[in-house]
Amino acid sequence: TDELASVTGIEDVAGNRWIVTCPHEEVSGPALEATSGILDRLGQAYEHDYIPFDVPRLAGQAKIRGGGTVYVHRDPGGHAPTEQDLETDPLLPASLGRALAALHLALLDEAARQVTIPPSLWSRWEAALEDVSLWRFPSAPIHGDIQERSLSVKRGSVVAIGGWTSAHVGDPA
Repeated sequence: TDELASVTGIEDVAGNRWIVTCPHEEVSGPALEATSGILDRLGQAYEHDYIPFDVPRLAGQAKIRGGGTVYVHRDPGGHAPTEQDLETDPLLPASLGRALAALHLALLDEAARQVTIPPSLWSRWEAALEDVSLWRFPSAPIHGDIQERSLSVKRGSVVAIGGWTSAHVGDPA
């Protein structure tokens, strides 16, 4: 629970794990609805191996008394990293770096795979990506609030990133 939403995990009788989010409507209800498009695209990117981490997938939602909405997502597994994980697992920092880099480049890579891009244009894009001065404007999906509790890790790798209540399109720098 934080200022944006109350979140809990549940397990059904079949052993499936779920994340249930109840936004504090006056603060984040519209924000959660706006993130569904980002999560859908990132989920598809994960399914096609464009990014190395999964995201919580919306499985359903229900209106509650008072006008709010409860969102149910499939739990992608893993656990939040502990301080000990970050200190003792030599693979985890590199996995986290790859996950964050992939998050910021996912949409560009997705576009490149869906259409044929001439090699000269792709080279110009790569050169532009390396020129930091060109990227001082909103350009990528941004998590907005990455904290340890947003990460799910397993055996030295980031397997999922959750906590998307502050997600928006913005400048990754």
